[in-house]
Amino acid sequence: MSIIIDGMDQHCTAIPQLHPAPKALSHTDQLNTHITGAIVHGRGQHTYIDVKEYPHDSNLTINIILSILIRYADSLPPTLYLQLDNTARENKNRHVFAFLSLLVELNIFKKIKVGFLMVGHTHEDVDQFFSRISTHLKKHSITTFPKLLQAIPASFNTHTMTTAQRILHIFDVRDWLLPHQHSMAYHSKPHIFKFTLDQAGKATLQTKDWSTSPHWCDTTGLTRILSSLPDGQPRLVKKSFTDIDIQQIERGAEKLRPYFQPGDIEAWRSLCELLTLEEEECEEDDATVRWPICDLLLAVSQPVNAPQQEVHADIIEEEPYRQVHLGPKGRKERRTEIREGDMVATYIEAYSTHWPQIGRVDKVTEDGLVLEWFTGTLTTKWKKMMVAVTGQRGRKQVWVETIPRDSVILLPFTLTAGDKLPLQVVNGLREKHWDYFE
Repeated sequence: MSIIIDGMDQHCTAIPQLHPAPKALSHTDQLNTHITGAIVHGRGQHTYIDVKEYPHDSNLTINIILSILIRYADSLPPTLYLQLDNTARENKNRHVFAFLSLLVELNIFKKIKVGFLMVGHTHEDVDQFFSRISTHLKKHSITTFPKLLQAIPASFNTHTMTTAQRILHIFDVRDWLLPHQHSMAYHSKPHIFKFTLDQAGKATLQTKDWSTSPHWCDTTGLTRILSSLPDGQPRLVKKSFTDIDIQQIERGAEKLRPYFQPGDIEAWRSLCELLTLEEEECEEDDATVRWPICDLLLAVSQPVNAPQQEVHADIIEEEPYRQVHLGPKGRKERRTEIREGDMVATYIEAYSTHWPQIGRVDKVTEDGLVLEWFTGTLTTKWKKMMVAVTGQRGRKQVWVETIPRDSVILLPFTLTAGDKLPLQVVNGLREKHWDYFE
């Protein structure tokens, strides 16, 4: 597997982009976005977009690598080849190297080779990739964030799979690994790095100045980057909205209403409400987001042609990764059983035109759940849904219905103090939307 990752020039990715640009459009009315692109050679090309709510550091690089590996988890080869920009802040540092060492020590890969691009590189395929996107954006008006996500795949007329997605979570892998790694020095000059296992099963590092250099050089001093393996999983990086004036962006969208298409204003209103919700709940519950390494370990432990049931049985019997302890450590597990008073998200096909489907459990019975239906949207307040009482003109009551337990699609939750959906529920519903409607 060969992957090249780089960041795109940001001068043309602020939205809305209007062509021709009206005088009413000011840069203060635009939402700045940052696009990181990745080409998995021979497989697909992917973009990851943030709105500057995360630092652009080693954690960003590590999480994008994780996202790519999860996408191709069922077909990972023994060797991973990475091409990265030659920048110390994001890529060429001991935090990224410690993470790559971890992938090798966990046997997700037998070998990882990293090549750092020359300064000022302009002929790599990722540069051409960004050029196609930039050309498309300069020719078309991109009025909303969803349309930016649509415009990126539309920049290509090939059959290569192209995806665009917003980054919803960043794991703080840097601080998680920091107590378990040795310091590094003199690693700025080499351009080629290789990570392999020694006879003791520990990841070691060798370097070359260039790919054409004849010999690999061992490290001096210690031979290993990782001193030990961490337990549990990393915490999530806290989002920061200090550089985003959400109210100004919403006012700017309203000012540009004459240049927008139907639905654009509502799209901006929904995005601003979502960003406001994320700002209010910037500290997410780490346990609600699955640590991708767990899925990678399961994927590489499964024989390619083995029946799925037998594979699961082997994992349960042998517990091959029990000693690594890749779960939350010392934290209270989230409750999964449903109780009276819980809020639940459901999918009932008869109500498929209504999304999301949210209700409060009034009673738990043997036949199912007695639910009080609520009404609202992903980013607005929720209140009880009232229906007319048959035969009693003008009188209304709460809509109560018994539903099957298996129609619940997320863990039970409670509304926020503002009667809105918690952020982890919003993100969970966005992911489930793809399962049911895409």
